[in-house]
Amino acid sequence: VTVTSGDMPTILLPATILREATSPAGATATFVATATEPGGASIPVICSMNSGGTFPLADTIVTCSATASNGNTVSGEFTVTVVDTTRPVLTVPADITVLATSAGGAVVSYSASAADTVGVVSFVCTPPSGSLFPIGSTTVTCVASDASGNSGSALFQVTVQGSRFIMVLNPTAHGALTLIGGADIEVPGSVTVNSSSGAAIVAIGHSSITAATIGVVGGVFSIGGSTFSPAPTTGIAAVADPLASLPAPAPGTSRGSVACGGNSDMTLLPGSYSKILAFGNCDLTLQPGEYTIAGGGFAVTGNASITGSEVLIYNATGGGKQSKMVLVGNGSVSLTPPSSGTFAGVSIFQARNNYQPISLIGHATLDGGVGGTVYAPKAQITMFGSGMTHATLIVDKLRMFGNGQAS
Repeated sequence: VTVTSGDMPTILLPATILREATSPAGATATFVATATEPGGASIPVICSMNSGGTFPLADTIVTCSATASNGNTVSGEFTVTVVDTTRPVLTVPADITVLATSAGGAVVSYSASAADTVGVVSFVCTPPSGSLFPIGSTTVTCVASDASGNSGSALFQVTVQGSRFIMVLNPTAHGALTLIGGADIEVPGSVTVNSSSGAAIVAIGHSSITAATIGVVGGVFSIGGSTFSPAPTTGIAAVADPLASLPAPAPGTSRGSVACGGNSDMTLLPGSYSKILAFGNCDLTLQPGEYTIAGGGFAVTGNASITGSEVLIYNATGGGKQSKMVLVGNGSVSLTPPSSGTFAGVSIFQARNNYQPISLIGHATLDGGVGGTVYAPKAQITMFGSGMTHATLIVDKLRMFGNGQAS
């Protein structure tokens, strides 16, 4: 803006200045305002706001004036407009997968937040953290808004695995999931293999996999008439271990070792055992609670059986040894997992520092119960013969030879 009048000084001001807010206080703006005497010499300009100052989120009229040596004063004004057009930025978790803890699903807690240059006035996620999520996949929608009416949103998925499923965690193994002979997997949930190997799934002979979905990070090698229903989807993103944060159980009362044979019937109390062996025709009943096997092994052979309700078996280490879990012959384990608490839904948990395979040989049966999970994140389940598992399996590798079945 230029103002002149005869022997009046001349003042030069900027046009309207537009700035985006950088904080709740507004934004800084710099400007140049100059004035000259009628003869052309520069004179000072005084403005109602200083250049480089912070201007509020609004239209601010800046008034400036200059006085010449002859006493004449000239003035003018311009506008600094600070606006907020920036959406809030939301931070939400990656997709979450958990196990159902009841028929209704699982309570899932998560952390989400929003930030904005001028401040968030509303932030809502639906369903909120701490809600009961049903079995299946639920989209969580988070929306944030600021005082200027800008809004931002973000989505993520919470999947509650309720139906029995199989998840093979090893990231690189060839044949991380292997079926040879007439081995069969038939689960109502998903089969997921995290290995990036070109032959992450190996199926040879008349083996079969039937599931709601079959997904593999790497590839599939199949010969000899093996079948898949549906066809595997390759190149998927690896799925996070849903029990990665599950803590190890605290050691219980020391109970020594147990060897049950012949035609014996025996009942055990929860606690820490150096080993549990059942053979012959032994019928071993586990009272509700947590059982730690501390390095000496867990074996069920012959026609022996182990049963228990509301039971968790933690296959750990002890005395420098990694406890082995072996079911041979017609040996059977049939458990119902805890229905509440930290270990709800988990029947067997093999310690993360226990790399010994869980082996089923012959006609052995491992039944994790309705909704039960066998969790061995660093160990392989190996099946020889016509053994059977009936549980959700979350394992490092699964390898089946013969006519075994995982269902």
